Amino acid sequence: MLRVFINESDNKYRLLDESLLLSKLGIAFAKDNDSALPEKLRATLYDMKNDGTLAQIAVKYGLDPNTALGGITLE
Repeated sequence: MLRVFINESDNKYRLLDESLLLSKLGIAFAKDNDSALPEKLRATLYDMKNDGTLAQIAVKYGLDPNTALGGITLE
């Protein structure tokens, strides 16, 4: 959607080649939560990264998977 806006703006706007912001996200779990849940999530994200699902999601939203996922760690 952003790319469409930029493309229709008669070159008034452009996307930068480099990111101005790198966000690292984490997930919090309640202390009394199922202790297996964090490992299940980690395994699911690991599988999604390895089978290309995360890259497909990045492309769907107009992102370069190498840039968007290049620094992803599943610790």
